[in-house]
Amino acid sequence: MIRFGLHLHLCSRDLQSRTANLSIASATVGSAGVDLATAVDITLTSTEVVVIDSDQKGPLGHGLSALLIGRSSVSRKGIFVVPGLIDSDYHGVIKIMLYTLTPPLTIPAKSKIAQLIPFQACVPKAQTRERGQGGFGSTGTLEIMLFQKNQENGVCSMICEL
Repeated sequence: MIRFGLHLHLCSRDLQSRTANLSIASATVGSAGVDLATAVDITLTSTEVVVIDSDQKGPLGHGLSALLIGRSSVSRKGIFVVPGLIDSDYHGVIKIMLYTLTPPLTIPAKSKIAQLIPFQACVPKAQTRERGQGGFGSTGTLEIMLFQKNQENGVCSMICEL
C-alpha cells in the first residue's frame, strides 16, 4: 500500500517574495494566486482544446508548484481554461490549455486569462530524474482505461492501454 500526504501550503501573504522567478505579483494583498497572461494574439476557430504560451516561464522558484486554473471573469466570457499542474522542476514556457464553445473568438496578447495558485507540495520523491523543459506527459506514458459493456450477455470489460 502506498501512503503519502499532500499538504498544500498556500503562500498569499508573501507570494511575491516566494515566486522569485515570476515577473508578476498578486493583484491584491489577499489574492491566493497570480494572474497569467497570454504571450500572443490567438483566435479560437473551433471548440477543440488549444495549447498557447503564457508570458511566464518556470521554474516558479523556492520549490513551489502551482495549480493553473481559469479566472472566473474569463469563464463568464465563454473562454474555458483546462486546469493543470505546474511542477516545481518544470523549466520552460508555462502553457495554457483552453477552449471556447462559441468560436470564432479572438484573445489579444497580454490578456489575463488564467491564474497560478502556488503551493509547497509534500509528496515522497521517488527518483532523481530531472524534467527539463518537457511538459504534458514528458515524465511517463499515457495510461487510458476504458470500460465496455456488452449488452447482450451483461459482461463488462476493462481495457488498460499503456
